[in-house]
Amino acid sequence: MKIKVAEATNDQLDRLVARCEGWTNKRCGATCNCLQHIAPNGRASTLPKYTTDWNQGGPIIDRENLELIYYGTEGYQGPWESQKGCDTHYIDQSPGDAMAGPTALVAAMRAHVKHKLGDEVEVPEELEWLRGDDEPTRIKRAKEVKK
Repeated sequence: MKIKVAEATNDQLDRLVARCEGWTNKRCGATCNCLQHIAPNGRASTLPKYTTDWNQGGPIIDRENLELIYYGTEGYQGPWESQKGCDTHYIDQSPGDAMAGPTALVAAMRAHVKHKLGDEVEVPEELEWLRGDDEPTRIKRAKEVKK
C-alpha cells in the first residue's frame, strides 16, 4: 500500500517521520502479534508525536532547514506551507516543492518526509492496518489481520 504524503493523517505522518529519523518496527514475539517501535538507540519506545509536539518536530525544522510560510485563508492547499530550504529560491518562487498542512508542524513534517522518502511512501503489508487516524479503527484492522 502507498500513502500520499500530502494526504497522510497525523498518526501516519508521525510514523513516516519516525522512519526518516531512523526508527524501525519489530514483532514483540512469537505469541504476540503486536509491533514494537525501536528508536535509533536500539530501545523500544513510544513514537514521538512530531506533528503535534514542538519539542519533537521543532528540532527537525531547524536541522533540515525547512522553510515555513503562513498563507492563512489565502493558501490554496492549507494555511501553512513548507519545503526544504535552499539558497536559490523561496516557497513562493517554487510552489510545486511545497507541502501544505493545517498547522506549521504538519506542513513541515510533510516536507521532511517528501524530501527524504518522496511524494508517495510504500507501507509494508504487515503495517497496512495502521491506516486510519483513530485508535478504534487501528485496533479493528489489527484484529482482522491476525485472523
